[in-house]
Amino acid sequence: MHRNQDLYQFLLKRTKDLTENWYENLDKNDPTGIYASTNPAVITRVKDQNNEFHKHFIEIFTKEQNV
Repeated sequence: MHRNQDLYQFLLKRTKDLTENWYENLDKNDPTGIYASTNPAVITRVKDQNNEFHKHFIEIFTKEQNV
């Protein structure tokens, strides 16, 4: 397996961990910001969006490089 594919698989298995780590480290002190919400539905949606971002971002490791 190509090393980029290995990296892709490694990161793919950890997207939920990356999202949880990201969310834990957010500044949630701004009462006007989306991240200050305590609504479980809002928190779930924000985490789901971030998780999807990670999945799309790491796809770069599956693409052939055209140089």
